[in-house]
Amino acid sequence: MAAPQYQMTVEFSPPAPRPGQQATVTVRLSAVQGEIRSVHLAVPEHDIYETLTPQPDGSFRLTSTIPWEAPAGTYQVRFYARSPQGEKGPDVVVPLQVA
Repeated sequence: MAAPQYQMTVEFSPPAPRPGQQATVTVRLSAVQGEIRSVHLAVPEHDIYETLTPQPDGSFRLTSTIPWEAPAGTYQVRFYARSPQGEKGPDVVVPLQVA
């Protein structure tokens, strides 16, 4: 089986969260080739790996708290999707500014 291919848009709310603040990320996929089972985010440098929850509108969402110890700065957050067979699609890297 081939790995899924897609276009991905990512939205952070709020766009520049503070340490200790809850933030929500919403991912929308388009131009999907293949089947998508799950969408994941990773910040490997900080040992953060999460799976987003599918929403009724077809998007995927995660609400989490920015760690209190997170220093202000820009973090490179990787997003990717997996097929039902576990094949990983391409990474999409999106910067997140922590205020």
